[in-house]
Amino acid sequence: MPEIAASALDGRQRTLVENARVALERRSYAYAVEACTQVLRDAPGCLAVRRLLRQAQLGQWRQRSRLARGARVLVAWLIYLSPVSRDPHRRSRGAERVLRWHPNHVGGWLQLAGAAEALTWPGTVVFALEAVREIAPGNLGHALALGRALLAHGQPERALALANDVLAQRLLDPGAQELVRAASVALTMARGHWDPAGSFRAQLRAPATGEPVA
Repeated sequence: MPEIAASALDGRQRTLVENARVALERRSYAYAVEACTQVLRDAPGCLAVRRLLRQAQLGQWRQRSRLARGARVLVAWLIYLSPVSRDPHRRSRGAERVLRWHPNHVGGWLQLAGAAEALTWPGTVVFALEAVREIAPGNLGHALALGRALLAHGQPERALALANDVLAQRLLDPGAQELVRAASVALTMARGHWDPAGSFRAQLRAPATGEPVA
């Protein structure tokens, strides 16, 4: 099942999504979470609903006490450490269970990203890795994973910016250098000016000299 737009949902699903949006505005997070979860059971490739679900889960998380959060973190880890199916649909549902208990569980988001990649849901891959980047902004490996996903999803400018962020912290990082090269080539091709080597050299100089990235 490919990724689908919210407009492609059936009437009942669209009603649930609209109800979830209203509930989110009213801070009725539990209802919004349940409504989005129902839609994703039948339409797991709907990225718009998955984004709405994350907003609701984060709102619900903020409402919980510190003690309740701690208990839910423990349950999320127990679910995450249980055996994982090779079937990507089941892996996706497993990740959803982890994130329902703890919406900022990095392992859950990485599991969802891996399942989404196997299911050819590129937007979901990017979304999951963006969540990881938001939760753990200092992890350069996760930043590069997001950059590669952005490049594969046709967003070379954002990929290049992430690679430069990594190079600003670790100048000789080979993964970041490779991402700069690939993103520079993609940008050059998109602009219709074939000079990837020159663009690549310019991007590698930028973090060291402080020059702005084109």
